[in-house]
Amino acid sequence: MGADDVHNAVWRLFVKLQSKNKEDIIKSMKEKILQNCADLKGEKRILEEILEQEKMKLFAVNNKIDKLFRIHADNKLIKLLYIGKETLNNSIDQKTSQIQKLQESINTLETLDANQDYIEEKILDFKQLNTLPQIQLRRLYLYLN
Repeated sequence: MGADDVHNAVWRLFVKLQSKNKEDIIKSMKEKILQNCADLKGEKRILEEILEQEKMKLFAVNNKIDKLFRIHADNKLIKLLYIGKETLNNSIDQKTSQIQKLQESINTLETLDANQDYIEEKILDFKQLNTLPQIQLRRLYLYLN
């Protein structure tokens, strides 16, 4: 998470602070982050199990097709089986890519959770700006971004 993302998150929280309690907002945000992280970890675990099952099936199919292809290389049906094997390989690669993307999302959420203390400090800094007129707050926001 970059500094701009943190500033944007802090600004959104600051705007919400005008009508809500800071602790409630932070607690709610932390709960959402943890829930999203748990959901993504569950989805990742399920995809990993499916991927492992497909890899085992694919390994068995690959061995049989390779053996048939060596024996009957001129048979059209065997050639189709070989093409099907490549399609299964591509499916495995796609699922592996999905799992990597989920892991990146989990890492981002965990980083956001780790940055919670920094965000809380920034909220306190911004809270003192509550007395400024809206135009000055907007200028400050534009300056920060």
